[in-house]
Amino acid sequence: MNQIPDMIAFYRARLDEEAAVARKALRMKFDLPSDAPWERARLMTERGMYVSPHDRHMGAQSPARTLKRIEAERRLLDEIFAYEAKIDGEWGCGCDAERIAAGLCPDVGEDGIRALRLKVEVFDDHPDFQESWRP
Repeated sequence: MNQIPDMIAFYRARLDEEAAVARKALRMKFDLPSDAPWERARLMTERGMYVSPHDRHMGAQSPARTLKRIEAERRLLDEIFAYEAKIDGEWGCGCDAERIAAGLCPDVGEDGIRALRLKVEVFDDHPDFQESWRP
């Protein structure tokens, strides 16, 4: 059975979960913008104050940046399938991106698409991750 649709659903669900957490963090009320923990850590790092590695990492993150990254990941996923469709159009049976993503292209075998497997593997600690999805 072609695993591509399941991998896509799994990946999109993880992105949705991350986006929900980021949106919730954006809605948190602070007296001042610098009261947000990620903003405070960023400002301390910029000013050369000592911050722990954990705080330095947190300062490099922000809910807004997370949402931008997630949107870029979604667009990149679409680009992966557009590229696969272009290759299949030139060298295969001519399936479009939607058929490939649905697992209906006979030229894309059970192993699927390595770029998708690499994306999905980031979430290998999730209980729904399947070992067979590893690249």
